[in-house]
Amino acid sequence: MSVQISTPSRERRRTLEQHQVVLLMVALLFGAFAVGLPAFRTPHNLVTLLRNICVLGILGVGMGVVVIARGIDLSQVVIMAVSSAYAVRLEIPALFATLATYLLYFNGARTMALPSLIEDVPHRARHLLYLGHGNVLGVPVPILVFAAVALATHLTLTRTALGRFIYAHGDNPDAAGITGIPTRPLTMLEYAFSALVAYVAGLVQAGSIASVDTHVALGTLIFSVILVVVLGGISLVGGRGGVHSVIVGALLVGVMVNGMTLMNLANDIQGIVLGLVLLGAILLDNRLHPRDEETVKQGD
Repeated sequence: MSVQISTPSRERRRTLEQHQVVLLMVALLFGAFAVGLPAFRTPHNLVTLLRNICVLGILGVGMGVVVIARGIDLSQVVIMAVSSAYAVRLEIPALFATLATYLLYFNGARTMALPSLIEDVPHRARHLLYLGHGNVLGVPVPILVFAAVALATHLTLTRTALGRFIYAHGDNPDAAGITGIPTRPLTMLEYAFSALVAYVAGLVQAGSIASVDTHVALGTLIFSVILVVVLGGISLVGGRGGVHSVIVGALLVGVMVNGMTLMNLANDIQGIVLGLVLLGAILLDNRLHPRDEETVKQGD
């Protein structure tokens, strides 16, 4: 009994320490960029940084729920890019858009409806610009959207039976099934939530840049989202972490990408840096949450 009580306590301390380290890295990196890059500390760039962090954070919340349940959603960025394009051009309902599969979704869109990778938001959908550039009592709308998604998800994960089911599903899928948790419908719900959140992020991004850029589906954004999740402390073995992990990870990755962009680093170099950081985060995750024989046997 003592082991069962002490183990979660140690895991909480480890997760907290990881959050503290990441927050310290955010502060140090932010300070270094602010001193070394005058363009970094301009009001315009800081607002741009916040918008990018919000989009990344919204995606991270959806991905985080899937990873807590010991899964991963590589189609999320495609759904973000293409579903928003469908919504502002073809008015297809969000539910249909977010539940489409990766290859069918992207290739079908490119063939039938989106011949160009970048499309301007049409006049009839100009109201979406409010999602990117609007303010409520001085607070940018993207921050409010991110806060609403994060708060709703946090409350669901921590205060409801559904949240407990998701953590149990990720911690031990077999045991969860034995105890009566409907793991198959739960898996569908987790991925559907990730898709829905990706749709919301796509609308915010479209409003921020006044266009729909499906080119991001071919880039490294999906790895940035995974990096946000793992850096913040959501373990790839499932059952650990939360929305606070996503917020911390999004801050660090957002500041990193913004600073590297201002330094005029090539996209390939940025990808290498993010890849190295992701590798380090995975190694840290494996060290803090080693996979036991039961985990290996269950698979990922």
